[in-house]
Amino acid sequence: MKIKSYGKALFSVIIISLFILPTFIQAAKQTIRVVVENASIRLKPEMESDIIENPPVGSVFSVEKKVGEWYEIRFPSTVGILITGYIHEMLVEVEKETPKPKRVVTPQPRREPIRPAPPPRMPLKPKQAITFNIGLGGLFHLIQAGYDYEYTFIAYEEQAKISDSLENASGIGFDLGLGFFAIPSVEITAGINYVSKSLAGTYGFDLPNMFIWNDIAHSEATADAKFTAMIFNFGFNFHFMTEGSVRPYAGGGISYVNAKMDLVEDMMYRETFYSDWSHTIEITEVQFTEESISKLGFNIKVGANFAISDNIFIFGEGRYIIAKKEIPHPLTSQVFEDEVIDIDLGGASFILGVKLGF
Repeated sequence: MKIKSYGKALFSVIIISLFILPTFIQAAKQTIRVVVENASIRLKPEMESDIIENPPVGSVFSVEKKVGEWYEIRFPSTVGILITGYIHEMLVEVEKETPKPKRVVTPQPRREPIRPAPPPRMPLKPKQAITFNIGLGGLFHLIQAGYDYEYTFIAYEEQAKISDSLENASGIGFDLGLGFFAIPSVEITAGINYVSKSLAGTYGFDLPNMFIWNDIAHSEATADAKFTAMIFNFGFNFHFMTEGSVRPYAGGGISYVNAKMDLVEDMMYRETFYSDWSHTIEITEVQFTEESISKLGFNIKVGANFAISDNIFIFGEGRYIIAKKEIPHPLTSQVFEDEVIDIDLGGASFILGVKLGF
């Protein structure tokens, strides 16, 4: 009978333990404390899961259960609703078993770290656009003032002839120019060119015999004729690029050419007769007169500025001037009316120099 009594007592203890033990377990629930700055409570026990809160250091939570390396916790939100989340074991430490008063922690809303405002940037000084420039360069000019002239007339009832020719040449001079930018890409220009050169001339004379027929004597002489020209240019340049190390441009305008040129005014000759009445002539001197020739023409040009600094440039330019004029021939027009020669005061120029921009 005693055995049965002991069995009943043992069964009663087991039943009581099943009801009372969870209560003790609940009472001894584990707590953890946050020990790391910027700790994160996540929606799921995964590093890739969304962050619910960032509790401050020292926050204490009761552990519902352990899921691998994660603690499941429950805490009230700012509106009082309990939220279940997960925090990694590396971010917390387990509180000692010594019972402590339960600390109610109200998680703080997530805050972005406050970064000091960067110091204010000093405004960059804008590049000053060039509105005016002055340029000086050397000039290589292909002079087109050469011509070939012949005039025939009757002397001693036969045909006589005067010939006069000058060869084209190249001359060296200088270029001085100014530019004003009405807008960044359009430049109004003005400039002066000067060039000087001696042109090689050939002068001939055919003279019939005053005593016998078909005895035409011929003589030629060479001499240099001086040529100088002052050229005033006005116009515009269109700049395809206003920045960069190479800045090409093209333009055009008008050119006023004021030239001085030596033209033959007289030829002195010596005539010699022989015993058979034949004869020869020899030009002994060519006399010149300086003629002033002016003409308004047109020019076209292309070039480029090569930047050395913000306001110093090396420039190269090619220019062609169209300016032709007819003038009386100083030798033959003294005797024969309407005798003219066609003088080309234009030609191609090549300029290399330096510009300063302001």
